[in-house]
Amino acid sequence: MKITKNKVVYKIKKNYATIKTYKNKEAENIKIPDMIENYSVRGINSNAFSYCEDLKNIHIPFRIFKIGIGAFSGCTSLEKVILPTGIIKIEGWVFSYCSSLTSINIPENVKSIGKMAFFNCNNLQAIYFPSNLKTIGYRAFDGCSKLRSIIIPENVNFIDAEAFMGCWNIKEIIFESKIAPNISKSSFDGIHKDHNIYITINSKGYDTENWKGLNIIKLNY
Repeated sequence: MKITKNKVVYKIKKNYATIKTYKNKEAENIKIPDMIENYSVRGINSNAFSYCEDLKNIHIPFRIFKIGIGAFSGCTSLEKVILPTGIIKIEGWVFSYCSSLTSINIPENVKSIGKMAFFNCNNLQAIYFPSNLKTIGYRAFDGCSKLRSIIIPENVNFIDAEAFMGCWNIKEIIFESKIAPNISKSSFDGIHKDHNIYITINSKGYDTENWKGLNIIKLNY
C-alpha cells in the first residue's frame, strides 16, 4: 500500500510508514511529519531524497529508526541535519556528495558508519562520534578535506581501508582507547603530512605493522 501527500510517497508496512521517494526536487526546506493518516513515520528508504540539489534543511522526526542507503546522496545544498536518536547505523552513501554540510553529530546509539557514508563532503569541518561507535566503514570520510581534528571513541575497534583518505587537513587525531583498533594500512592515507596521533601512555597495539608511518604521540594520562 502507498500513500502520496505533498509530493512524498509513503510505503505502508503493517502499522507504520516509511518514505519511499520524494517527488519535489526543488524544495529547499522539508519537514517530515510524525504521522501520515494514522501511521507513524518510522523510516526513510534508500535514495528517497537523493539529488534534491536545492534542499537546505530537513526536519527528521525522532521516531525514525532507519535511514536507507544513499537517502540524501547528492543533496549538494544541504547545510544542516539533526539525526534522530533511534538509529543504530549510518548506512552507506547516505550523505555522500553533500558538499554544503559543515558539521554532523552522530547519535549516541549508532554503532557503525557504512562505506562512503560521507564521501566527498568537502565542506565538512566538524564531526562528533558517539561513545557506542564500533566501526567506521570503507572510505566513509574520503574527500572530507576540511576536517582538521577528530576524536575516535574508546569502543571503536575497526577502521576500514581509506576511511579518512583525502582528508588533507587532518592534523590531529585523538584515540581514547587504550587498545588500538584494527586498521588498514590505507585507513589514514592522505591526511596532513604534519599530523599527530595522540594515545594514552599505557596504550597497546599502536606499534603494529599497519600503524607504521603514522606520527604517534603518547600522552601522560
